[in-house]
Amino acid sequence: MKPLLENFLSNYRKKITISHLKVGNLCDVGCGCDMNNGLLSWGVNNINYTGVDMEIEQPINEPHLKLIKHDIDKGSLPLKDSSYDNVTLLAVIEHVNNPEKLVANCKRILKEDGRIIITVPSKKAKKLLITLGKMNFIDKGLLAQHRRYYTKDSLRELLENIGFNDIKITPFQFGFNILGIARK
Repeated sequence: MKPLLENFLSNYRKKITISHLKVGNLCDVGCGCDMNNGLLSWGVNNINYTGVDMEIEQPINEPHLKLIKHDIDKGSLPLKDSSYDNVTLLAVIEHVNNPEKLVANCKRILKEDGRIIITVPSKKAKKLLITLGKMNFIDKGLLAQHRRYYTKDSLRELLENIGFNDIKITPFQFGFNILGIARK
């Protein structure tokens, strides 16, 4: 069973993300291990969904649904260039060794004018998350995998350095998380 706040926080990230999706193809990078975890579980309409995660137990390759088992920290995403209208990284880049490389790889798979949507924990969230982990309100294992925390400026700089445009950075959940939306 997941810790008490884990589902709430995950569902909130999905809820704020859905309103920013363009109709078309979505690649949900770091989607979780099955169809019940990713954005797909929220019934996103008018979207061809691809989920990519190293913990996917049963890969699926259907016309409008693909689940691909892949370690996003190792090598390129196994997807064609310029093939997605949307790419999401929800609570993902704080866990990887090289977020710049992953975000650049996501840019590669985005179509021209495609949208990337990223959520990250803010630096001010670190102490609170550690406390919630000790109380078993959030997953201590996932928390231990956090390699970094972000500010609005550091997330904006990451997106700018990779060449994204129309960058919008918004804190949410009382500033403990940050939403970044940008266009290729």
